[in-house]
Amino acid sequence: MSGRSPGRRRARHLEWEGVFNVRDLGGLPTLDGRFTRWGAIVRFDSLGALTEAGWSALVEHGVRTVIDLRNESERGADAAPRPPSLTTIHLPL
Repeated sequence: MSGRSPGRRRARHLEWEGVFNVRDLGGLPTLDGRFTRWGAIVRFDSLGALTEAGWSALVEHGVRTVIDLRNESERGADAAPRPPSLTTIHLPL
């Protein structure tokens, strides 16, 4: 996290093929007066629907770790192969 607000306006809404509502949470204020770093946290709906182009966009954005909060019963097969460079952590709520 950075101690100051981002200098330039960045795109919060990201277009990744196969999913909707992808958001970079950078630039949001924290309780201690700082701001979240752009590219550090991205949230989106079901990653299982990502196409090959969608997975590529995710990797190009710099995502290295996916934290999947779904229960095992909610998870299904991915629509396209998940890149081997990604680490996936399952933390069901």
